[in-house]
Order: sequence, then structure tokens, then C-alpha cells
Amino acid sequence: MVLGLSDNYLIAGCNINRETNKPECYESMEQHMKSMKIVLDTLFSSYMEFVDEEAKKLCIKPKCHVVYAVAALHDLGKILPMYQKQLREKCTAPYHEVFSAILMFSVKGVWLRESEIIVYMLPVIMHHHAMRSLKDLIGEYYTKVVNPIKKINKVPAEYISEFSDIVEKVFGLKIEISELNRRIIEENCEKLLKILKNAMKLQEGQYFKHELYLFMLKVYRLTGLILYPLTIADYVAAAVNRACKNLTMDEILRISYKNSMVRDALKYSIQQLTFRRIYSKLLTRNF
Repeated sequence: MVLGLSDNYLIAGCNINRETNKPECYESMEQHMKSMKIVLDTLFSSYMEFVDEEAKKLCIKPKCHVVYAVAALHDLGKILPMYQKQLREKCTAPYHEVFSAILMFSVKGVWLRESEIIVYMLPVIMHHHAMRSLKDLIGEYYTKVVNPIKKINKVPAEYISEFSDIVEKVFGLKIEISELNRRIIEENCEKLLKILKNAMKLQEGQYFKHELYLFMLKVYRLTGLILYPLTIADYVAAAVNRACKNLTMDEILRISYKNSMVRDALKYSIQQLTFRRIYSKLLTRNF
């Protein structure tokens, strides 16, 4: 049985063969998370501790590395049946990062208060290589996010259980995800839209000298710090597992900054993307 074609595995991605135009080299969700953790541990061990210290300045007391938690949840949206079908057939999951953020409202075991969720949610929304701006995201929200929800009945319990088990196995983070049906997802969708609109008001300066403004400045800075290792680990893991290279874990572990794959990943880092351009002044400030 070919990995990725079985319903017993959650799929994180695959590659389209240019000659046959058919999917190949399926990457399971567990493979993707394991590889990401290896890259993070190898390249960013001390850096993740630094991020944790920055999170504490926002009174966040993470149960594990903040970067671990974001990495664990960044592809949560892919457990939706519509994405598992698309990934198996076309290797695509457009806007999955937005649905990951939407489903995060139903996750327990990561944050102590729901007010902390934005610290983990914003990097998840921004992690994809498209790195669309908040303005673009809000403008497309109903056509790209709200309307597809109407096609969702519920997320199979076995998908939820498998995802939770993988997160605990790879990152040592025990999470609980409640039932995910259309009504719950729609409610979460409205919660996220409210957060995005508030963030947009901040970007436009409507909260100037407001305590929320100061809080969000710190959140944006932390988001930039998290996105740097997250985008690199995500890119490298996908490049390795979806390129039919069949690398062992030991081989992945030997990845270094001199490796061409990591150099390619650096091109996609936060330094070159929309978030850095929009919030460059904020990220260089001390709070």
C-alpha cells in the first residue's frame, strides 16, 4: 500500500510528477512533524529558548517551546476531509493555514486563557509561503473561507484522534480537540474574523496609545521571531519528504546551514516576505 493513499494516514502533502501529472511521494502528517522537530532541534535549540523568554514578557507560560506548539498546530486545518481529499488527489490545500487558526479555538492543553491564543494563532495564519496581508485575507474571507465551510459536515473522530496522538508523540504536548462539526467551525470562523479585524485596526493606527495597541505590538514582534524557524523547518521538512529522497532521520539530522536545502529554505524565511515588509519597524523596537 502506498503511503498517502490509505485512509489510515493523515496527509501533510505530496508532489505532482511533472511527466505523469499524478501525485507521488506522499508525506504523512507524522513524517512532516517529525522532520520539522528534527530541523528545529538541530538548528534552533537555543533560539527557541530565547523565543520562550520573549513570550514570558507577555505573561505567556508555555507548556513546551512556543515554537513547538505553533509547529504542532500549523497544519491542523489539513485534517478537514476536503483537504485530505485534495491532498491525495492534487497535493494542494489552499488556505489551510486559515482553517488551522479557525480550528485552534477548539484545542485545549496549549494555552491557559483564550486571550493567549493569538500568540500562537498569528504565526499559524502567516506561516504559509503566500504570506498574504491581513487586508487581503479579510477581503477574501467570505469567498475563500466562509463559503467552503458550508460543504463541511464534520471532521471524523479518527482524524482528530490521530492528529492529537501525533502531536503528543512528536512534541510531547498533550492536547484535546473537541468535536468539530459545521456549527462549531462556523462559530470559530466568526471568532477569528473578529480578531483579524481588530488586528487590521491596529495596523491602520486606530488603537494608537491604547493598551491593546501596545499588547499587539509585542505580539507582532513575537510572531516575527516564531516565523523565522517555523518557515524554515516547514520548508525543509516538505522538501525532504516530498522529493522522493527517502532520507533517514539520521540523514535529516545532519542538515546544517551549509546544506543547499537549508540555503534554499532561507530564501523563504520571514526576512523576505510580506510580514517583514509590513511590520519591519515594529520588529526592531524594544518593548
